[in-house]
Amino acid sequence: IEIYIYQSVEQVQSALHLAGRAWQAGQARPDLGVVLIAVAPGADATLELRRELAHELTHLLVYQATSPGYGHVPRWLDEGLAVSNEPSPNPTHQLVLQAALRANALLSIETLCAPFASDPSTAQLAYAQSQSLVQFIRERYGAEGIRRLLAAYRDEAGCATGVERALGVSLESLELSWRSSLEPHSAWQAVLNSMGVWIALALLLLIAPISFIAGKRKSGL
Repeated sequence: IEIYIYQSVEQVQSALHLAGRAWQAGQARPDLGVVLIAVAPGADATLELRRELAHELTHLLVYQATSPGYGHVPRWLDEGLAVSNEPSPNPTHQLVLQAALRANALLSIETLCAPFASDPSTAQLAYAQSQSLVQFIRERYGAEGIRRLLAAYRDEAGCATGVERALGVSLESLELSWRSSLEPHSAWQAVLNSMGVWIALALLLLIAPISFIAGKRKSGL
């Protein structure tokens, strides 16, 4: 593994500009065994170095664990593992995730199977969601669930197929369970949101006969 450490984010951004990711502070090239990161000299240099190294080295480990099927690994799994393995959590991720949740602006997991958007704000939300989803999978399915996912994608399974094979649920069911876990005091909220129209119709069908009977009683019929 070759690790290149720059003294400023600008130097790394200049190196990554042609890739359309000029906002990133680092990048791993697993196929080459190369890591590029920026750690500015200062009091926080050691902490930042540990965080960046843990993140980028995770990408290399995922590559080794899933080759030759690394190209089939969903971006949410690859980045979610990398962010989750950082020794010091990024508090901004939780703030971004909660803001999107309140605004009903979460990205679909299917969207996060593909490379993240180049827009910094959208990408930050994608990283936050990926970290949260991977942590949810670890808590519900354990480390074995993560290993089964990596094995499925090593065998070149598709994004949704890999989830079904490794966890025994559909990608849609996984997303519904994860979204519900974000609001523990209203676990049924995600279900209600998806069934709102049908519940409303059922209530109308129930209320209509009651209203009719009540009207007849008032009229003395």
